[in-house]
Amino acid sequence: MVGTRTGVFSALAYLAVAGATVVASLSQASLARFGQYCADGRADLVQRLLGRLLALAALLGVGGVVVAQFAGPPLLRMLYTDEYAAASGLLVLIMIDGALQYIAAILGAPATALQLYRTQLAVHLVSVAVLAVAGFVLIPRLGAPGAALAMIAGSAAVVAGYAWLVARGRAPAAGGAGGVADGILPTSSGSCCSLVAAGSVLQSKQLFGHWFSPLSWS
Repeated sequence: MVGTRTGVFSALAYLAVAGATVVASLSQASLARFGQYCADGRADLVQRLLGRLLALAALLGVGGVVVAQFAGPPLLRMLYTDEYAAASGLLVLIMIDGALQYIAAILGAPATALQLYRTQLAVHLVSVAVLAVAGFVLIPRLGAPGAALAMIAGSAAVVAGYAWLVARGRAPAAGGAGGVADGILPTSSGSCCSLVAAGSVLQSKQLFGHWFSPLSWS
């Protein structure tokens, strides 16, 4: 029985991979442009590109959540079986986690362009710690939905960490002077990134109350 539930969880989680592949491709493709903009000290171009990519990631993420909520059971029944369709509430949580991961992937591109390698590692270590603690607390009580909630907590930690890194980022100074230019992303842009992260977490918390009752499946 545990193996069956694990298999269902894995199958549902795989549905978020399609969007993750698209977002990862966008993130990787934007690295060179972010690097050039940061090297030139063009904060305006960094903001413009980041805003567009975040909008695409958010649109894809929200779209996945909406489809999971309103078309989850028939979609899962068509792709798998009735047993998977019964876990449509779990799919909603997994797609919320996917939406957060999409945003984190986009925020990771300017963080990498700013050469914030060590701090990126710290962000992911914190995320792993959050995921482990949340999983330890939630999985024994809630089962599969608890695992999904733990994933959401870990992804939210990455989004918040990357938003903080990008907002406080430092980039090589323009003209190859060898120094650094502070505030490649000014306060207003940093606040925007922070609002994206905070808004995603708040939306997830609001959704939990609405969808928690059908999540008796574990």
